[in-house]
Amino acid sequence: MRRPTYQINQPRKRRSGRLFVLLLILCVVIGAYLYYRHVQTLDKQAQQKAQDEAQTDSAKKPSSTKNGPPLATNTPTNPVKQNVPESSDSVTITSFSESNNVVESSAKLSSGDGSCVFTYTPDGDKPVIDTVNSASGVCTTKLSANTFSRLGIYNLNVTVYINGKKTEANQSVTIN
Repeated sequence: MRRPTYQINQPRKRRSGRLFVLLLILCVVIGAYLYYRHVQTLDKQAQQKAQDEAQTDSAKKPSSTKNGPPLATNTPTNPVKQNVPESSDSVTITSFSESNNVVESSAKLSSGDGSCVFTYTPDGDKPVIDTVNSASGVCTTKLSANTFSRLGIYNLNVTVYINGKKTEANQSVTIN
């Protein structure tokens, strides 16, 4: 008796069909893995860029506390630029206060806006320095009292830079 041909060829078709499905699944899995790795690489690059920008921003600005004002940097060197010509403009320290663990100082410029450097210098200790830009001719800084190394009398110097020239004001202040 003769066997029908469909029975002999049918297992081969099943094998080749299964092989095709397995290859298709393997391609999908490899493609998904490569896509996943690509997305991870993009995420890492984005995170690195964000960290670099944050470091650049933090280098430009004083760090701040969660609920408090920005903290000044304790630095032994004064950022007041040397050999800068004196300006005919003037600056006046208009207020100094300390309350709720915050030291606040303001200065008024006679004309224009500029960059203000507030330097609190105690006798024989490192100064506390904060740099801010003026708004409408007024510079204001708020610092945590914890930034200051000790209580007592400090010399508050405000140096303002306007159009490549500087002007200064000094006042003795007490931090309790």
